[in-house]
Amino acid sequence: MKRFGRVFSQASILLISVLAIGGLIAAMPAARASASSSSLTITPEADAYVSASYPDTNYGTGTTLRVDGSPDVRSFIRFSVSGVGSQQVSQAMLQIYPNSSGSAGIAAASVADNTWGETAITYAGMPAMGAALASSGAVVAGTWISLDVTAYVTGDGVYSFGMTTPGSTAISLGSRESGANAPRLLLTISGGAAATDTPTASAATATLGPASPTPSPTSVSSTPTTAPAPPTMTATSAPPPTGGIQHVFVIVMENKSYSQVWNTSSSRYITSLGNSYVRATNYHATAHPSLPNYLEMYAGSNYGITTDCSPSSTCHSSARSLADNLEAAGLSWKAYEESMPAPCYVTTSGNYAPKHDPFVYFDDIRNDGARCSSHVVPYTALPGDLGSASSTPNFAFITPDLCSDMHNCSIKTGDTWLKQNVPPILNSPACTSDKCLLILTWDEDNGSSGNRVLTIFAGSGAQTGGATSAVPYTHYSLLRTVEYIFGLPTQTGNDAAASPMTDMLR
Repeated sequence: MKRFGRVFSQASILLISVLAIGGLIAAMPAARASASSSSLTITPEADAYVSASYPDTNYGTGTTLRVDGSPDVRSFIRFSVSGVGSQQVSQAMLQIYPNSSGSAGIAAASVADNTWGETAITYAGMPAMGAALASSGAVVAGTWISLDVTAYVTGDGVYSFGMTTPGSTAISLGSRESGANAPRLLLTISGGAAATDTPTASAATATLGPASPTPSPTSVSSTPTTAPAPPTMTATSAPPPTGGIQHVFVIVMENKSYSQVWNTSSSRYITSLGNSYVRATNYHATAHPSLPNYLEMYAGSNYGITTDCSPSSTCHSSARSLADNLEAAGLSWKAYEESMPAPCYVTTSGNYAPKHDPFVYFDDIRNDGARCSSHVVPYTALPGDLGSASSTPNFAFITPDLCSDMHNCSIKTGDTWLKQNVPPILNSPACTSDKCLLILTWDEDNGSSGNRVLTIFAGSGAQTGGATSAVPYTHYSLLRTVEYIFGLPTQTGNDAAASPMTDMLR
């Protein structure tokens, strides 16, 4: 009986406690629900970048945006916000996807003039940028950047942003044409909610034991964890860049076998260059005639082109090429064509032959007049570009004309041309202040040596002292080496299967 009494007594105490707590809950006024909030994602209606180097050129249709501090390159993005109504924007985050890295980060400013046109804006005619809004720390390729622009985006309306970087390293950014990696404006909007008679969860829960400690709030990263992964352009991605090489020059000569141009009385400069640097002794071209070789060393395939046809509706490719991957990584490129009558010239003229100019066979270059004319230029533009490391492109493809390249003229003529034109490259700031690699090769042999051709690596990024490599290499290896140096994805199974020529690099 005493035990039963003790149990009854404990039960009574417990019941009284519960009733007391229940009474307190009943006596409490109904709590109001916290203000409701929702999110809104806005995609751009227009974006473009502009460049001080080409003040009258429009880049509004590209798949990338760019920022650079030297030369000045800026990006503009415009959003049309609707759906906020009478609610309040409690937070606005501008999110940008970087294709390349930059230690200086990027900054966003307001742009008051929203009348700029995506396909018309140029550096010479760009709107003025207003107050600085936000800036990031160092940018890492593939990691979204979030910039707090709440002070600027206050409700429905049209908002333009100007993007810059204080650094001298170009940064490539996803544009609205890049799909999942397009810029976006994430808005958190809030408004009042009606009163409710339901007690809040904290008031309705009675704890009969010691209270659990309140967990500390976790920090929230400014990088959205749900951001889509960057698209893989090909099945195989290149390893990280090697050796700090910042500039690669490729010079292609014509139709001579290895033995014709190595250590002969007609090729004294070529031989001295190889004896100063490093040469591949087991390197082979990939095809006959010329054009397929150029396409394969530049884009990893001949894309069904097996003749020396000129660019046309039946002789072209819509594939992605090295230039696209360079731009996506924020890197610059140019093709320098000797004897080309005008930029982006696509027909044979004198000693200029488009069959030695692979760039003009790709639709997104040839059919984009502004892009083609600013990148595929006469060789006479090279000396000016070599004036500083910053004005020298990261990738330069140099095509001597039909005489200088030994196609129509003698080996000695081509050797003299190289003696006159290679040293200015190797002595330029791109190879002295920066680190460079100059690749000299021949498109194909003369049909006598199984397509074995001479290939020499020179410059501050190459091995020296007359070293040689007997590793079997091809034009696909050359392309793979360029991709490896710049950390670019491969383009086809051909270059993906090739080994970069790292044994010849310093």
